[in-house]
Amino acid sequence: MTQKKCIGQKYEYYLKDKLGSGSFAEVVMGKNILTNEVVAIKVIQKSVLSKYGEGIINQIQLEVKILHKLANLTKQTICPFINRIYEFIETANYFYIILEFCNQGTLFDMIQKQKKIEEREAIFILFQLLQAFTLLADNNIAHRDIKPENVFIKDGVYMGFGTSYS
Repeated sequence: MTQKKCIGQKYEYYLKDKLGSGSFAEVVMGKNILTNEVVAIKVIQKSVLSKYGEGIINQIQLEVKILHKLANLTKQTICPFINRIYEFIETANYFYIILEFCNQGTLFDMIQKQKKIEEREAIFILFQLLQAFTLLADNNIAHRDIKPENVFIKDGVYMGFGTSYS
């Protein structure tokens, strides 16, 4: 049985287990075939987008543009609190957005599991998020969907992105 893969300009990726889904996209765990790095792949089926109208494709392209802008900013400005985008791939039937994989789930998952967060930890989380949002604001980018489900955790570091506007 062959694994599904997507081929980008930089690398090829295997698509693995489903991590979650939204109204028009599915997020799967992926693997860079060359480096073996685990990544998150946002998979958007173009045929599903038709029911949302033409504006949705513009919205996806804007999100990718903002993610690329952030990728360039985070190379210049040290801000480990923003997910990295590695590549955007468009095929005849799909859009693939290759992102940094966050191995500890979301802040929402953590709250559900722990039921409460100690004050020190809440301050630590808020500090990290404020650093990320300051970088966004300094570059005229507004996060339009701030919620625990959109704050991802990787190796104890809280990062988030999601729906944004520039």
